[in-house]
Amino acid sequence: MAKDEIYRALFEQSNDAIFITKGEHILEVNLKAVTFSDMVDLILKKCPFSLHLLKNLFLASRMH
Repeated sequence: MAKDEIYRALFEQSNDAIFITKGEHILEVNLKAVTFSDMVDLILKKCPFSLHLLKNLFLASRMH
């Protein structure tokens, strides 16, 4: 099996959410990343606005 096939299999079968990025652009995600993103969206839709604001502040603080 070639290296690229091994990496592809690891990427697709990982139990972790994997986001492949270039700069600020997401190039590819695996199934766990899609599931994780969908779950976060569902949770946030059921949360009050203040939790959305808190999440955004938290994410912004992690980028610095």
